[in-house]
Amino acid sequence: MTTYRSRMQFTPATLAVTSLLLVYSTFTQSALPEAPEGYTTCRNALCSYVIVSKFNVRPSFFGGDYVFADSVYASRQVSGSLLFNPSGNTIAFNQRNGDEYHKGSDYHLKGTSVYFSKDSKIKMSPDGFSNPEAKSDFNIKVTPEYMDYQVAFSYKKSDKLSLRLDGNVDDLRSYIKKLKDMRVTFYGDSITYGSNASDIYAEPHQPPFVGLVAAYMTMIKVGKYHSYNAAVPGWSSDNAYYNTDGRLTKMDSDVYVLSFGMNDSNSLPPKDYAFNIDALIANIRSKNPKSRIILLSSTLPNPEWNTPNKEYFPLYSEALSKLSHKYQHVTFIDITDVWTQILKRKNFYSITGNGANHPNDFGHRVIAEALLTAFLGDDFT
Repeated sequence: MTTYRSRMQFTPATLAVTSLLLVYSTFTQSALPEAPEGYTTCRNALCSYVIVSKFNVRPSFFGGDYVFADSVYASRQVSGSLLFNPSGNTIAFNQRNGDEYHKGSDYHLKGTSVYFSKDSKIKMSPDGFSNPEAKSDFNIKVTPEYMDYQVAFSYKKSDKLSLRLDGNVDDLRSYIKKLKDMRVTFYGDSITYGSNASDIYAEPHQPPFVGLVAAYMTMIKVGKYHSYNAAVPGWSSDNAYYNTDGRLTKMDSDVYVLSFGMNDSNSLPPKDYAFNIDALIANIRSKNPKSRIILLSSTLPNPEWNTPNKEYFPLYSEALSKLSHKYQHVTFIDITDVWTQILKRKNFYSITGNGANHPNDFGHRVIAEALLTAFLGDDFT
């Protein structure tokens, strides 16, 4: 078995610095993280069935009747809310240490709103925790410690989020179904790379969305699923466009997943973003004209962060939608719209991995489910 990434130990201070670097950094050609030599392939139950079972990788957000580990930020200053209205009992727990919490003594529910009891055992965020730190270059507090105060709720539900898919969705699913061996290249920024998923540094060691998709697809393809993650933390589509080391087309894959936008929003106008993604599609087509391409729009940053041009995100999505109609065998998945729906129901600190621009484990599960829906259908079949 080839693992997704070695599990290194990080101190909170190191993680905070790493998060800051991955927010702003743009890697130069000489400082690029080394691209994998070949595909990552899971060959046993530990990285497939075990992962799928442990993290409930199945329809939950865009279908199904049960949601696992809906993340809620435990704070007395920021209101907490479930994603859906529970239709039965809730199970509340700490994913880091397994502690279970009880309705009535530790928390109360009113509809989707979560209230924490005065004497709750739940670890609450300190007052003012999200306030920006002195002498910081950011107007927000950037730290992976938000995840220390996120409580997981599992429950039955009858609602679901909508998922906008555009382009040749039926063609993509038919193509994937026929593949005996499926090879996928992922190309994006730190979110695609997997930053702030708990996999590498903390319990519950959940893989990022690339790994969750790999676990499920390995079951479907009976060990014949291979992924190549060429993502670079800090990159925008500009970096991807000007890159000359060939990491995008290094592997002759069946499916290519392109996901940029978060770092682009700092300065890149939508028309330039569209030009760059169009060029990446053309690059793939010149290498492998029969491959399928998925355009994955970005998650959204902290609404209080003043660096990103937030008005760019829906315009980036519309550009990707148009490109999915311009070319054959291109599918668009609107993750930006999904995050817009989530943020109408939940506060940002419940779904963030670093307070700025990285999703937590909950967010990575949402992205994984969106990709699996595009790959296989609404019920992942």
